[in-house]
Amino acid sequence: MELWEELGAIRSQCEGPSVVSRDFNTTRFPSEKTNCVRLSKAMTDLSSCINELELIDPPLFGGSNTWRGGANHRNASRIDRFLYSFPWDEMFLQIRQCTLPSLGSDHNHIVLTCGNKAFKRSYFKFEKW
Repeated sequence: MELWEELGAIRSQCEGPSVVSRDFNTTRFPSEKTNCVRLSKAMTDLSSCINELELIDPPLFGGSNTWRGGANHRNASRIDRFLYSFPWDEMFLQIRQCTLPSLGSDHNHIVLTCGNKAFKRSYFKFEKW
């Protein structure tokens, strides 16, 4: 998929710690989606990309879903997530991904908190997609 190739190209140009956050529009596992019992190709592609780029997919605190839709919001899934590199994991002692309340959207915003810095200041790059 084009997204995975672009993500890989950007990741290969970045040295040091990196974080990616976005609505990936797919889940990684059937357990992250209501009424889903099997892996789809999109799920395996996302997991393969995460593994190949050596990214960490932290657990989600504060709720198991980031999106709700359908009649009476019966459909729910975790399609939004933060992914970060191993150097990022080494920089901070407490990294946590949490949901925030939904304010009229079908998505719950998520926040990545990184407490207890274990490093010196370093250069940070932001890539707008």
